Amino acid sequence: MPTETIDLKTYLATQQQTKFHVAEHRHKLFGGAVSGGKSRTICEEVIRLMALYAGNRAYMCRKLLADFMISTYLILMQTV
Repeated sequence: MPTETIDLKTYLATQQQTKFHVAEHRHKLFGGAVSGGKSRTICEEVIRLMALYAGNRAYMCRKLLADFMISTYLILMQTV
């Protein structure tokens, strides 16, 4: 199965992603269509918050662990 290469050095947030990032709510949810940038958005937000707040904890999940491991986890590990 071919894998997609993602340039994790740059992140240009879409309008919806920007709304998510600037929202000041304590708890945030971000959803959308397949390949809509959800995993990247969440990873970028987690990295931003970890840099701002030492000792901060984040909870990221998906319905199935297998889905998390082949998308969100990979993006997070490649980003940090």
